[in-house]
Amino acid sequence: MYTMANFIVFDYKYKEKNGVSRMVLTFSQRTLVNHVKKPSFPLDAFCLKSYVNLLTVDKLSDSEMFDLIGEVVGKEDPRDLITSKGKETKQLVIILQDLENNRINCILFGELVDHLLLHLEEERAEPLIVVLQYFKATRWNGKISVQRNFKISKVHINPELTEVIQFKSKLSSPAVSNSTRISQVKVSSPNAWSALDELKHGSVAIKTIEEALNFMEV
Repeated sequence: MYTMANFIVFDYKYKEKNGVSRMVLTFSQRTLVNHVKKPSFPLDAFCLKSYVNLLTVDKLSDSEMFDLIGEVVGKEDPRDLITSKGKETKQLVIILQDLENNRINCILFGELVDHLLLHLEEERAEPLIVVLQYFKATRWNGKISVQRNFKISKVHINPELTEVIQFKSKLSSPAVSNSTRISQVKVSSPNAWSALDELKHGSVAIKTIEEALNFMEV
């Protein structure tokens, strides 16, 4: 942990994007940063979201990011994908379950897939608990799932985390082997990018009807 003094708060004056605040801390020549080894107040590394709140929300926010913890109880086979920009990537859908047996689908892409597969393929005697950080919710075919939010999202698989230790201690049947707990499933999931994401980030070309017809005639 670090403390800061003599910094500047800068307002970019535009709507926050992907959950990142428009208010930014900026250093100056007078800024002081000190390392605090033993803080006198508790530190919460994650802002964990309730499964119930996610699954029952009426309207989803495009800019809200949150953290989530759960046990991996199901997974699809990973899929190789080609993005609209021609880049090769991977997609993996897993099912997460909370302590009240609520379940939600989680969609991972790219390097997060390889990171999780290392732990899914190894022999484990304990349940696989993951902490998702900076994820967002999406609705597809009337069903809510969570997915990575571009490069900012992270997946933590660390049995030493306080949140993981507390979660494991409350599991109803932790003695069951990991291979038995995680089932192979077929989950209906969206493609790597929603149509809205494609338009927002310029991944698709936008043409008029006349331009499209001229292109077909060529």
